[in-house]
Amino acid sequence: MKIAATTICAALCCAISMSIHAQPTLISQQSPILNDASHPCISDAMYQIIEQRCSTNVHALGLDHLGSQRNNPVALNWPLRMANGLSDNSYYIISAYVDQDQSSGSYKDWNCGANTYDTHRGTDICTYPYPFYKMDNNQVEVVAAAAGIIIDKHDGEFDKNCVHSNAQANYIVIEHADGTFANYFHMKKNSLTSKNIGESVAVGEYLGVVGSSGDANGPHLHFEVRTANSASAYKDPFAGGCNSLNTTSWWATQKPYTEPAVLKAQIGNVDPVLASCPNTETPNESPCLQPGSDARIYVFLRDETQGMVVNIKIKDSTGHAVLSWPLTSAQTQLASIYGWQQHLPTQQGSYTLEASYNNTTSVSSFEITTAQCRIASGSTGIEEADNANAINVYPNPTSGRINISSTGLAAGTYNVMLHDMLGQEVMQDDMIVSGATAEKTMSVSGLMDGIYLLSIRGNGTTLTRKIQKATF
Repeated sequence: MKIAATTICAALCCAISMSIHAQPTLISQQSPILNDASHPCISDAMYQIIEQRCSTNVHALGLDHLGSQRNNPVALNWPLRMANGLSDNSYYIISAYVDQDQSSGSYKDWNCGANTYDTHRGTDICTYPYPFYKMDNNQVEVVAAAAGIIIDKHDGEFDKNCVHSNAQANYIVIEHADGTFANYFHMKKNSLTSKNIGESVAVGEYLGVVGSSGDANGPHLHFEVRTANSASAYKDPFAGGCNSLNTTSWWATQKPYTEPAVLKAQIGNVDPVLASCPNTETPNESPCLQPGSDARIYVFLRDETQGMVVNIKIKDSTGHAVLSWPLTSAQTQLASIYGWQQHLPTQQGSYTLEASYNNTTSVSSFEITTAQCRIASGSTGIEEADNANAINVYPNPTSGRINISSTGLAAGTYNVMLHDMLGQEVMQDDMIVSGATAEKTMSVSGLMDGIYLLSIRGNGTTLTRKIQKATF
């Protein structure tokens, strides 16, 4: 039974509640807080501060000579990437391009559309779905679109802003060999590269994590390019019929104006919780479901287009589709969520949920079983294994450190890992066993509050225990 679809962009602060019933139920959505000319992504005052800092640093670094080839800018690569461990099909939505119409009260993007706002000077790329979860778990990284030298860098600012303010952002400005500039704004606090002003970066090198610092209302990267150290020298890297700023694309490979796609398909026994900004979402995926139970299935779309058909299937271990149904879109939306309740087969075994569109398939693996879940590398289980009593973990719950002791392990080196509720590895270390009892202490103070699965593996043995991180 299909339950809902709605528009939501990670760069907008939206409160979403989800609930599946026997009949279709609309997902509620608050009106988003939109940027406009009165509340731009970057204020004029902030531009002035950055320009002054960059001017001082460029002169101090002896880079005033750059710029002789500004009519032939370097080719830019995409400034984001998925971190290791993120298995979504994709992770972003472009929520605003550069405004090509500088007259007050009107705007248009490079393709003559309206995906921008008045006086916007950059490209806003928001993370989706679960933007704050992705931010908290460092799942989407900002990388250098081109090689260059760091000429300005600022970190340490609050990174979960939801309303317009004059707050400073965490950002990096890089000058390329041809004198062009790339500005990377709104990054996560304390995530920026350890490299300092004056040091060089290679194309694709890590710069930070997407955040919501500064005048932002949700996690996104404001990516801005210009030919000189002046806000008025901004360009639009996308080439199109309505780009009056530059005649050619600045991208090494330009992405299409819209990219209809399934970003993620997931299955669980309860609905995801998409809390309002700045609270972190709870995806509530599950790798283990009871035979014959009612599963919650969600599909997240980017650039949903009226008439597009997404084919959804649940397959058994032989590849046979035990359940299948189409999603035929009746609307055009920047980002959409669709959800269903489906009665699962009673046959135990390994299954996959698949959502396919345009020769691309999002796959989520799960088990139908009456047994307890045992976590495997890359899986999403959170249940304890039967031998969990072989581990003593204390204090539990903990606010900072955990002490681990285990008895009866053979001598050798064991791998200690922590996974979150989605099965993403958040921490690992080694534990050396040389006697009858093994002891280890680990700090978890940097983790978000929640439930984690501790695993100790080695010499053919796997021991697991659930722990709770809580701020007391």
